[in-house]
Amino acid sequence: TLVRAGLLFHARGMINARAIQFNLDWVWPYWVERQFDPSDPSFIPRGYAPTHVNLTQRNWTAVGIPGAPVYPLVDPRGLVTPFFDGWSLDFWLMAADGRCLLPSKLAEADQSLLFHPELTVRTRVALDGLALDSRVWVELAEPGPVLKIRLAGACGPQGRLAVSVRPYNPEGIQFVETLASTEDGRTLEVDGTGRVRFDRGPAMVYLSNYEKGDVRAMQPEMERERIACGIGMATGAAVFPADAQGRAKLEVAVPLDVDLRRHCPEAIVGFHSWEDALRDTAKLEVSDSRVSFLYEAARRTLVLLSSAEIYPGPFTYRRFWFRDAVLMGNALLGLNLGGSLGRHLQRFPERQKHDGFF
Repeated sequence: TLVRAGLLFHARGMINARAIQFNLDWVWPYWVERQFDPSDPSFIPRGYAPTHVNLTQRNWTAVGIPGAPVYPLVDPRGLVTPFFDGWSLDFWLMAADGRCLLPSKLAEADQSLLFHPELTVRTRVALDGLALDSRVWVELAEPGPVLKIRLAGACGPQGRLAVSVRPYNPEGIQFVETLASTEDGRTLEVDGTGRVRFDRGPAMVYLSNYEKGDVRAMQPEMERERIACGIGMATGAAVFPADAQGRAKLEVAVPLDVDLRRHCPEAIVGFHSWEDALRDTAKLEVSDSRVSFLYEAARRTLVLLSSAEIYPGPFTYRRFWFRDAVLMGNALLGLNLGGSLGRHLQRFPERQKHDGFF
């Protein structure tokens, strides 16, 4: 398992080395912007390294709901990866005079984890009079959970808000081969399966492939309804104008049922609200607000990462390990979630082979 995990990790690193190094004029995720900048403390000299992997900014956060083993990610600058090991969504502001707010290029951001009413990651960024506030959470819906993103930007009169589909995630390149916009522009389809829905139609949709370059340029020839990229580096952007007061508000929804079926084909125990899932769990009352926050965050993390399987993490470490399951299972007992742990223990016999190994 370790060999396989290492091979996959560095296989992506080899793709990163070919795709990123020669296209540094693109808008890249936060870890690339930092790690590839010689003036940044996170800079990693690449020299003769055959693989380029994220070694310095490994601090993304997952959102979700109890009982659903789908974990959309939010990186330190608000980049959202809806599906496991999939493409991402980035959000930009553009002022009428040419000023532009690209969160991944900023040195600072204000990010917080909120617990009510849903487990939510809030990211606030600002630069040169522009400001963007994003909130990301998962809601219960039919036929499955839905990722919701609420955006509020201040970009001045005639400013614009862009929602961009990006062919990467916090670990590196993730191919996007086709992008298509519906007739009313309210949905972007990614590789025929992912659907990014907007609460209103955009003023313009730009789609580009590797040959034409990053969609960030927003050239007139990029105004189209569909694009294909044989290299897997398609990018897209839906652009929404600000109102007369210079405010741009938008709600984005990404159904997660595709990811749920792909990574958990067996029957799910059942989705729950956070209130129901935590109702009988152990609570902590102390005067130290930081300790209280850490406890509440840990409580929700344990519930989230034990939905269908016990995982030590939502992305790179989304695989079963006996060591981590034992430690996390003990914590579940301490939370009064013995029923949840019992469900996992029932799977123990099938993990042991006839030769005694596990």
